[in-house]
Amino acid sequence: MDKITNSIIDQIRINYKKYFFLFSLLLNILIFIGCGPQNEEAGFIKSNGTNDNSSRLLVPDTQANAPKDIAICNQLEDPLITIQLKVFYDQYNNYRPDLLRLYIPKIHSEFEKSNYHIVFRKWKADVKGSTYQDDTPLNFWAERKSDQALGSPLMDALQWKVFSTNLEQFVGKSYIMNDAFSKFNFVIDLKDPSGSFDVLKLSLYKDEEWVTDWNILLPAFYAHPTTYATEQNSVLAQLHPFYGQDNSTSGTEFANQLNSFCF
Repeated sequence: MDKITNSIIDQIRINYKKYFFLFSLLLNILIFIGCGPQNEEAGFIKSNGTNDNSSRLLVPDTQANAPKDIAICNQLEDPLITIQLKVFYDQYNNYRPDLLRLYIPKIHSEFEKSNYHIVFRKWKADVKGSTYQDDTPLNFWAERKSDQALGSPLMDALQWKVFSTNLEQFVGKSYIMNDAFSKFNFVIDLKDPSGSFDVLKLSLYKDEEWVTDWNILLPAFYAHPTTYATEQNSVLAQLHPFYGQDNSTSGTEFANQLNSFCF
């Protein structure tokens, strides 16, 4: 009886070790699979096993030294709003892909009402056109255009009532809405030091309900739409401000037009 009992116990031990080994192996595989992508940047897209190449270009340390065919600024016009973007140079003329300057020279008078606000987000697309949007609202602050003096604390939504209150507290002066938007621009924290995102999206809300979106390419990018489109998918190519225009225009001419929107 003891021999039989010992034999059963030995078999149980053997089975236990075998299944424990298999369980441990399976657990390690699951952990490896689960943890692997977390080592990459959040939301990073892969296509056919290769990393997506952003449409944003690295630029020299000053605007004057930028290549003649590169747009370091961009503009979007809509009946409700005009949006201008500019790459961010710090006080030492260092280019910062994680930051962006945004100026709104025109905005509809309805935006003065407290039930309207705008949220900024970013998204990108891989070479096949698959898109990824970071849904986290981007933080930003206001700065005076004339001297880049701080005009507000960090905000995560643009609402006139909040913006005007911040200006009074930081600048010590009250503004009417058109005056404020003409004298102040915004610095957006893209949280994108590698410059991997392609597009800034502005979403307009009324009474907390979505109204519309505006999508605008993040500079810097090739100013000629054909040059830009050669290495991009159609999703991004169609956002180029000169999409579908005559190829006879040079990249330098297109760049001059876009860079005239720098502020």
